[in-house]
Amino acid sequence: MNDPRRLMRASFVFLFSSTEELGFDPTVRFYESHNEPAFFAYGINDTTDKQTRYLKLLSLISSHHPVRITGRDAQVRRVIKVNSFENP
Repeated sequence: MNDPRRLMRASFVFLFSSTEELGFDPTVRFYESHNEPAFFAYGINDTTDKQTRYLKLLSLISSHHPVRITGRDAQVRRVIKVNSFENP
């Protein structure tokens, strides 16, 4: 090991960072159920009426994956509006 201090520093970052600091988006939830297929739900803040709208992902219509691992991914999704994260 060439740089043990760097390893320790990186370990502490992973141990003591919040989920948002690690890159997880709190407005996206994943649901699994025995009765229906797994799906994602999204909470989107609407700036016009200052409410959160909740959407359930039904399917991907189109997706473009970049060659690189990191980068932006353009997707077109089919969604329906749901009441909340608690009742998708």
